[in-house]
Parts: sequence; structure tokens; C-alpha cells
Amino acid sequence: MKARGLGFSEMNASIIANLYSIRKASMGIIAASDSRKLTPTLEKVWNELSFLNDNTDGGFFKLRQVLDK
Repeated sequence: MKARGLGFSEMNASIIANLYSIRKASMGIIAASDSRKLTPTLEKVWNELSFLNDNTDGGFFKLRQVLDK
């Protein structure tokens, strides 16, 4: 048994956020056959990355865009 909010989408979001934050030049892919399952998982990833940015004094802040020079 598992608690609510700790399902596979939560685990996958945590893995992707960790991979993005810790490993340089890493790439994570989240795929689903239905957008109703994909959208909540992506929202969880963004929430986790925002939490890290807001609560670690920028320790995990990573620019999420490539600057066009």
C-alpha cells in the first residue's frame, strides 16, 4: 500500500527533477499515451524545481533557457 500523492507520477517527477538538478548536461524524458496523465506529472516536476529554487537560497537554481547570443 502507498499513501495518496506518492504514486508513480510523483516518483517519476522526483527522479526527473533530481536528474535535472544534479547531473550536468542530463536529459530526462517523460512520456505518456494520454495528456491527462502527462500534464499532472509535468506540473509536479515544475513544482519540485520551483521549491528547490525558492527554498535553497539559489543552491539548486539552474537557468532553464538557452540565451540567444
